[in-house]
Amino acid sequence: MLADLRAERDADAAVSLTARLPNGVRVSMDERVDRQFLMHTVSVKVAATACGPAVQGGARVRQTGWLRCTGIDAVAVPGCDPGFVDTLAALVAEPSLADALRPLHLTDCTIDAHDGRWTLAIVPFGGSEVVNRMPSFRRYVRLTGEQAAALSAACLAFETALRRILHG
Repeated sequence: MLADLRAERDADAAVSLTARLPNGVRVSMDERVDRQFLMHTVSVKVAATACGPAVQGGARVRQTGWLRCTGIDAVAVPGCDPGFVDTLAALVAEPSLADALRPLHLTDCTIDAHDGRWTLAIVPFGGSEVVNRMPSFRRYVRLTGEQAAALSAACLAFETALRRILHG
């Protein structure tokens, strides 16, 4: 996945994998294994963290549109601070973030905030591996150049939008 993103691994990343994207955004990467009957998928969660309003909350980001992705929306989990919901609405309305997330085939996407630390976690379908036992096969699904650029742009748009919201 690092090669697909053209990212450089941080030298100080001894325990967890952190890397710097071509646009300068630092991200952390973590493998996830989802087990199904006689098969499993290995996907990579890419997370960008930025400073934002000091509120608490979490939300799941979804792509809208039936056949093609036409935009994004977010559903906040119950019990979020009102300030989180307002900031989340501003983030979802940010055209640069919506435009960057649109070409990605999202397996999962979340936005979480705790004590002023906001995290955008994206799990794209590209960059994952499907392993089957019956019949035995293994397939890597590449992250295309367009999707890698969109993932980098989404992380940068997230940081930029939060900076603009925080500093008004």
